[in-house]
Amino acid sequence: MIKSFFVFIALFLSNCSNSNSKYEYLEKDDSFRKKIKSGDFVKLSYGFTYFEKNNLNNDEIAVFIHGFSVPSYIWDETYYESVERGLGVIRLDLYGRGNSSNPDTIYNDQLYANQVIELLDYLNIDKKVSLVGLSNGGRVVSTIAYLYPERVKRLVYVAPGGFHDKKTAPDSRPVLQSDVDTFIEKNYSTIAKGQMSDFKYPERFKGWDERYERLLKFKGFANALISTSRNNYLLDDLNKLIGKTNIPQIFIWGDSDNVLPLDEVRLKLTSLMPKMKLYVIEDSGHLPHKEQKQSFDAIFFDEIFEIVKDEISSSEGLKILNESNAVFLDVRTYNEHKLRSIPNSILLPINELPFRIDELFKFKERQIVVYCRVGNRSEVATDYLVQNGYAAMNLLGGIEAWKGPTKRK
Repeated sequence: MIKSFFVFIALFLSNCSNSNSKYEYLEKDDSFRKKIKSGDFVKLSYGFTYFEKNNLNNDEIAVFIHGFSVPSYIWDETYYESVERGLGVIRLDLYGRGNSSNPDTIYNDQLYANQVIELLDYLNIDKKVSLVGLSNGGRVVSTIAYLYPERVKRLVYVAPGGFHDKKTAPDSRPVLQSDVDTFIEKNYSTIAKGQMSDFKYPERFKGWDERYERLLKFKGFANALISTSRNNYLLDDLNKLIGKTNIPQIFIWGDSDNVLPLDEVRLKLTSLMPKMKLYVIEDSGHLPHKEQKQSFDAIFFDEIFEIVKDEISSSEGLKILNESNAVFLDVRTYNEHKLRSIPNSILLPINELPFRIDELFKFKERQIVVYCRVGNRSEVATDYLVQNGYAAMNLLGGIEAWKGPTKRK
């Protein structure tokens, strides 16, 4: 009986110690890094940093900095669009996230800021760069601008952190193993599903939570999240100083952001950074670059970086039709339009465009997709609209190549 009792106790303790065995059991060691086929690694002061880069010979370089817990893949859409448009780009996983090391250290804005600067130095980038900070990444770009203003060309904040915090100073308590165990026990079973709340329309992003689940396998992830949270505090004083500089400050926010609501800090933004420019994207939650990609791209590329994309494929056009508030403009004849057209498109024959362009003025702030039969007339019309200040794109192949819905009169 006594022997059986001790066997039972041993099994019970073993089961308890393995109750969270599906979490934090992998090390980010050399064997792990060898399995990563994309991007590159560099060993910096606090461990290995994973990064991707492209077009670094461009005069314009944007550095994309992710948010609180989702690593650099959160920038997929904007990163690959940047590459396609020729913009110089870098994105990295901050310490404790994604493929970068999870060091046993204090995770704060200074740690991340220095990580970014060290990476730029490693890449021999001495010209000023544009820093693009999403959510908690907004804190990081502010800290870089404060510590290294000579390295910054412009700041682009996307639904940024640092403005909503209640704490006015960091919590200096060390993160104990008991804190980590409790965090895992309370949060890891639901934390991935919780990422879906970043979207206004989570049903459009199936699998987003499953991708996050992979992050929970790596040792040190919970420690990084706890430490970051404890060391986050209100950055009003720092942002006020940045607001007095000549560094351009641009904000992009979703109108339905429930994570870091714009309305809670809108007045504060104008007070702290009176020279800032604010863009609000309609029908979007916390991740406007993903949820309303076309609207975001029109702001980010066309207006901020002035890299205008003036043509799109049929598949890209269909996505715009389904997911954005873009306007489709038919420049064929009345008879052609009656025979077959893209639903809800506006008819303005190309020969009438120069005399009736003012009719499009109400759409000046929206993306205009121009089409004709095969793309020739619409190419001419697109050039004319762009020359007159419109964000217009030619639908390649015209309605003959169109794979989306059509209507007939």
